[in-house]
Amino acid sequence: MELKTVAFIFILLYTVHGKPTDSTQDSYDYLQNDNYEDENEQPAEYEEEEKDDVNEENNKPLVITTLGQEFTANLSATIVLPCTIVGKNFVRIWRKKRVTDQNSEKKGPILFQSGMTVAPSPNMKLLEDGSLEISNIHPQDEGVYECAAMDTANNSPKIYHKVTVTVQPTIDFLMTKNNRTSFKSGDTLELTCKAHGHPKPVISWHKGSKRFEVEGETLTINNIKHHDAGTYKCLADNKIGEPAFSHINIKVDFKPVITVERISVSSENNSETELQCLVHSEPKAAVVWIKDNGNIVSSPRVQIVSKDHEYNLVLKDLRDSDFGVYTCSATNYLGNTKKHIKLVKTPAIVRITKSRTEANEVVLTWEVQSKSNLSDHEFVYRKKGEQKWKRIYPEVAPMGDEHYSVKYTFEKNLDPGDYETKMRSANAYGWSEYSDVVDFQKVHNKHGHHKDQKKGHKHGKVTESSASSVTPTALMTSIALITFLQSLRI
Repeated sequence: MELKTVAFIFILLYTVHGKPTDSTQDSYDYLQNDNYEDENEQPAEYEEEEKDDVNEENNKPLVITTLGQEFTANLSATIVLPCTIVGKNFVRIWRKKRVTDQNSEKKGPILFQSGMTVAPSPNMKLLEDGSLEISNIHPQDEGVYECAAMDTANNSPKIYHKVTVTVQPTIDFLMTKNNRTSFKSGDTLELTCKAHGHPKPVISWHKGSKRFEVEGETLTINNIKHHDAGTYKCLADNKIGEPAFSHINIKVDFKPVITVERISVSSENNSETELQCLVHSEPKAAVVWIKDNGNIVSSPRVQIVSKDHEYNLVLKDLRDSDFGVYTCSATNYLGNTKKHIKLVKTPAIVRITKSRTEANEVVLTWEVQSKSNLSDHEFVYRKKGEQKWKRIYPEVAPMGDEHYSVKYTFEKNLDPGDYETKMRSANAYGWSEYSDVVDFQKVHNKHGHHKDQKKGHKHGKVTESSASSVTPTALMTSIALITFLQSLRI
């Protein structure tokens, strides 16, 4: 009975499950199936993540990480303008703009677009990293350079580099109008100096140590005189390197100009003296000495000594006939000039000077030359508008070598106003002529007069003075005398 039961169960299982399969084969088939699904049937979640990563990468903003800079380059140098761009699928554009157009709507011409050359100058090159190289730079390369980027999302960042080209100044030419370098006194001198450089140089004008106030390409001097002759220099400077300069020599023809040291010379018989005459002219003048309407001819006793611009007359062993008026005469094609010198036995006034002390005192000083010793000296002064002269006889101090100094100081009590004075001196041969009139001024004394100050003048006596005044001592004496007399009456 148990045997029949076991046989029935076995038949039943066989009928339900069929023939048994190999376990190894079933496992291999399953792995093959799994692999197939991994390769061809990926999960939807993974596909969405991948798409999000791609969109995020594409949507990153386009950025230029380089900052705009300013470049200064010397002529013929090479510079590189950087432009680093971070982003995808963009186009790089280089443009050149004028400096004044940097902030304007004007875009300027395109030089490069991505790797394509559009319209650059021959000295420009686009480097592999997107930088712009400018070699053998020249002034035309100066300006503002724009580096811009554009992508499909219409992002368009941009930067600007400013390029300045410097060129040392150079003088092109320096010349006068009509190329003349020789002029006559009274003509107009016009000088023109052309220079180039970058930045544009400033042109200044110089003559010797003098700098003219005018600046620019042209220097004009109207009515030129003999002292305008000389070397003129044009200097161009733009603070790049050393200034450039050029010079030109200008000659001015002029009528002779004569200078004499003294118009009067004092001497005496049997002495030797020298009359000095300084002559400047262009062209050189013919110079002669004249006395009594006749030209003086050199002799053992009379000699004309010339050196450079000096034409001096030396007279030896003087006689009475040698005294008088001598004339120094100079002539060239523009005219004649004469100066007269008196040879006298009386004193000769050399010069007069005036000054003022810290105490507001007026000081007048005369220098007198006399071969013979001075015996007297006189000067007169008056307020302008007055008729009468006041005379003063100051002290005389010898200076040596026939020269004397005469000095007079007006004290503070001189009334303020405008004055005039003249002077003369005397020696054994008599009085000299009065000097030319000299003006001087007495200003107001800001500090007032000292209460004990005495009125009058320093040094010498005055022959005419203002009204007298009573001193405090005399007043006290008078009061005491009156009191004494009154006591006697009592």
